[in-house]
Amino acid sequence: MNTYPKLFIYLYIFLTIINIINSTESITEENITNDSDQTDVIQLNVGGELIMTTRSTLTCITNSTLAIIFNDRWENILSRDKHGNIFLDFNPVLFHHLLEQLRLIENNESILFYPPLLSSLIIPYEKMLRKLGLNQLNKPNDIIQLNVGGEILTTRQKILNQITNYTTNLFIDSNPYEIRQLVNQLREQDEIEIVTETTTFAPETTSFFTTFTPETTSYSTMLSPETTSFSATFIPETTFSSTTLSPETTSFSATFIPKPSKPMITTSEYDDGICANATWNPYGITVAGGNGQGSELNQLNHPMGIFIDENSSIYVADTHNNRISKWILGASQGEIVVGANNSKNYVSSVVVDKNQTIYLCDRFNNRIVRWLKNALMEEVILSNISCWGLALDKEGSLYISGHEDNRIIKWPAKEIVAGGNGEGNQNDQLSSPYQIFIDNKQTIYIADYFNHRIMKWFNDDLQEGLIVAGGNGYGDGLDQLKLPHSVIVDQMGTMYIVDFGNNRILRWFKHSKSGRILIGNDESGNDANQLSDPYDIAFDREGNLYVADTSNHRIQMYRIDKSACTTNEL
Repeated sequence: MNTYPKLFIYLYIFLTIINIINSTESITEENITNDSDQTDVIQLNVGGELIMTTRSTLTCITNSTLAIIFNDRWENILSRDKHGNIFLDFNPVLFHHLLEQLRLIENNESILFYPPLLSSLIIPYEKMLRKLGLNQLNKPNDIIQLNVGGEILTTRQKILNQITNYTTNLFIDSNPYEIRQLVNQLREQDEIEIVTETTTFAPETTSFFTTFTPETTSYSTMLSPETTSFSATFIPETTFSSTTLSPETTSFSATFIPKPSKPMITTSEYDDGICANATWNPYGITVAGGNGQGSELNQLNHPMGIFIDENSSIYVADTHNNRISKWILGASQGEIVVGANNSKNYVSSVVVDKNQTIYLCDRFNNRIVRWLKNALMEEVILSNISCWGLALDKEGSLYISGHEDNRIIKWPAKEIVAGGNGEGNQNDQLSSPYQIFIDNKQTIYIADYFNHRIMKWFNDDLQEGLIVAGGNGYGDGLDQLKLPHSVIVDQMGTMYIVDFGNNRILRWFKHSKSGRILIGNDESGNDANQLSDPYDIAFDREGNLYVADTSNHRIQMYRIDKSACTTNEL
């Protein structure tokens, strides 16, 4: 009697399941149809977690580092996991939080990203935003730090300015950054001829102000007890003022630096012949690679680091081929000198010393490798380091940029010579340093990648560096940089900067506030006057310029023209 009702129930359930399956297939077909129009779906490996999103979401804020990374053009040089997914070294929880906010953006307007609710994640989240160019942290422009008896104190300048109302002690009322610029230039006073000016005040003098010419390099005064105010401009655009002098203060002296009368010497032992009026042909000549992407001896695959020896032979860190190749100038193909056994993993930089010993950064193996001349085996000289760039000083010491550790290490001393104070944008910090340059005084120039600036670090001041180019935010203005990859310096102290994100090479004169475009422009291309993701730069003995044109899989040479240089300049 109960058989038929049960059959009807089973039949009803069966038909319901069939309807669900048909409905699901219909939805799936519709989704497939819709997805076929969406070619920007991308799967990422974020801190070990697979995350699916769209390129349009990642690029919705067009001026951000994140947008530039995922604009198609960079994807072939990004790190990937063994399954081919792009790897991002971020906390997946924070990245999910970011994606939720990016999906809400309808216009490319500036927005304020709200932090995670968990307080312990706020600082890591802000750090991730800075790396991705999504958050420029604004700070009051009068914040200063003081070293008081070895302790660092942070305060606002307007608070300190009140001291002049309550004390008769000497107080320097000036921007500390400008004073540091003065101090840094004073370190070079042995390079100039000292010209002295002296002034004596009459007893009735109570105030004095003067501006010195660029030729003036030293100044001293005798102040009478009645003198209560003194200020002076020492170098162009730098003002040093002292107010409320006590009766005990009877003298004031200072030494300051105009443009050096003789050139600075770089690590090269020869004169590079570059003068202020020198120019370079903006149309490059391909001297290595240029035969398409590949692993043949006449090809390169995303070359990154380059080194030019005294014979103008070119050593190339052929990164995606995991090898170092040597190209004699004029040769149609290179010679593999390191990496023929494929033991290297993402070689990003190479330098060669006087003994023809090769040092290379084996990036993804987290080590520095040395190959002695005619050696049969490599030697690992440093392990567990996230290296990116290498440089040698005149004494043969090796400098290594710790890309993830945000510091520069000197080997074999194994000491930190720049950075090492955590990631950040203060003058004692770095954010993913790339290539580095060492001059004859062991001054370090650093391409501070995510801070969009070039830092200069004196070897007698390991506390903090000096911003010498960029540092004005992320952009394509002549006073800005966008993800700088490399910097070199000529004998005059002029910098040549690989402005990676803008596909250009800038020439930045010493003490200048902006650069000049030397090669390339904002547009990526493969013409002789264009670049596509340039990584590194180098000079030969004559001053010709070489650029690793990474995504064009070639090394370009730009010939120097010294015809406008005078005999004295040469």
